[in-house]
Amino acid sequence: MAIHKRISWTFCKYNGCNYKTKHPDREYYQHDYNMHLLTHKGKQLPHKCPWLGCENTFTTSGNMKEHTLCHTDEYRYSCSWPGCDRTFKTNKGLNNHLPSHTGEKHLSCDWPACEYRTHRSMSLKSHK
Repeated sequence: MAIHKRISWTFCKYNGCNYKTKHPDREYYQHDYNMHLLTHKGKQLPHKCPWLGCENTFTTSGNMKEHTLCHTDEYRYSCSWPGCDRTFKTNKGLNNHLPSHTGEKHLSCDWPACEYRTHRSMSLKSHK
């Protein structure tokens, strides 16, 4: 449930497409929306997954590289907290997990006067 309902969504202009993005005035989201529109024009996004049989394409090479990890069973990053045996495919996953041990709440709501803080990005997303 969103606490602050200030997000204005931009929906894809093509009928039947469920794509949406927020804050179209911000350069990143405008770029993302423009890259999405290319898929309707029969064009692929510039970064294609190199795995045989996978047709996924991405707006950035970083997104593509992160995606390729879903094709492997390799978990390179291990939590070093005593008694924790969690492992992660990405360093980002490990870093998102660590605050669960420390209680650190490094993510905060950017709504004026809101003091909500959490260590989980999904909690922050659902809060907004």
